[in-house]
Amino acid sequence: MSVGVDHLALDEIKKRGIRVGYTPDVLTDATAELAVSLLLTTCRRLPEAIEEVKNGGWTSWKPLWMCGYGLTQSTVGIIGLGRIGQAIARCLKPFGVQRLLYTGRQPRPQEAEEFQAEFVSTQQLAAESDFIVVACSLTPATRGLCNKDFFQQMKKTAVFVNISRGEVVDQDDLYQALASGQIAAAGLDVTTPEPLPTNHPLLTLKNCGKCPFLITSVLLRPGHQHCQSPAPAEGPGLQFFPAAEPYWRVESSPWEARKGAAESARFGRPTRSKTAVRTTHHLCPQLRDKAQGKHEGLMTNNCY
Repeated sequence: MSVGVDHLALDEIKKRGIRVGYTPDVLTDATAELAVSLLLTTCRRLPEAIEEVKNGGWTSWKPLWMCGYGLTQSTVGIIGLGRIGQAIARCLKPFGVQRLLYTGRQPRPQEAEEFQAEFVSTQQLAAESDFIVVACSLTPATRGLCNKDFFQQMKKTAVFVNISRGEVVDQDDLYQALASGQIAAAGLDVTTPEPLPTNHPLLTLKNCGKCPFLITSVLLRPGHQHCQSPAPAEGPGLQFFPAAEPYWRVESSPWEARKGAAESARFGRPTRSKTAVRTTHHLCPQLRDKAQGKHEGLMTNNCY
């Protein structure tokens, strides 16, 4: 289900003799796609623009209204040029990025050669990048790496994106940087805690885009390299559809339903598990028609 293990109680797991496996590379492309999506969404101010359409703020044409920043001829800095960092760089190449900077524990010349990426210090990356994407793992060295000093070194027009771990960023410092105009905008897929309380200061900012940890919320099409295993048997929580229907569908388990109810009570609002999110927006036509009738499956929240 995931790659990192920092969310597991490893000491207790070792004490109980439980074997733990993880899934390296299974979400590399999905994570890179989400990072680029967040970057484009944030730099072109799409959440603000969508809200303006909904609240009547979209009126007559105004030349400078909702102007954002483009990727062409820009400098992009990636913190952590591992598998995911490299996949992000690969996705960004067609956008005409002029310079690609990266930082980490040590230079990675063989990997960087593909992108003509330059290894620089964290301070130089912060100062020279128009867009910064955090893709490093959470370690004692990276915890709180993006703090007040880091944001003060960034350009006022810079856009900051974090898809690694929430604790890499000092969120109070990020809030101050965004609220004061020290940096232009931020896009976050991870926070501390998760989910972020609805009254958190970051959610009051127009220049901070936050999505609910959607890195794993991707459905693989038949023929994908990670869908080559034989079709699993029907069973609790899992249903497989043949190639004529385009997606895997993962059903919410009773445990997830109870968890959702508990979270609803805790936060005073309806919540959906990650699995429920996956099943909401990707219903294939055949399944939709079978389950809900030919027209009842159409939703009103999937049009922007």
